[in-house]
Amino acid sequence: MRRSRSARPAGAIRCERIREQVKDHLFSTGSEQIRITVSAGIYTSEGGADSRPEEMIKKADHALYQAKNNGRDRVEVYTPDEE
Repeated sequence: MRRSRSARPAGAIRCERIREQVKDHLFSTGSEQIRITVSAGIYTSEGGADSRPEEMIKKADHALYQAKNNGRDRVEVYTPDEE
């Protein structure tokens, strides 16, 4: 089940703002100007569950691949039912 936007963790909301700012910015690379996009995966641990760094990184990485597979330029939050 996917969370609604209003139920998203604060970290995901912040990350979404950064994603939008990066997308809207025109970057200069010498003589060229380019636009880039950001895909991000977020995992939050509630109540200390799964607090081992390796597990947290694995779950955030899973969410990142979900973001890329769902069209890139997006933020996805890890949910256990997506594995």
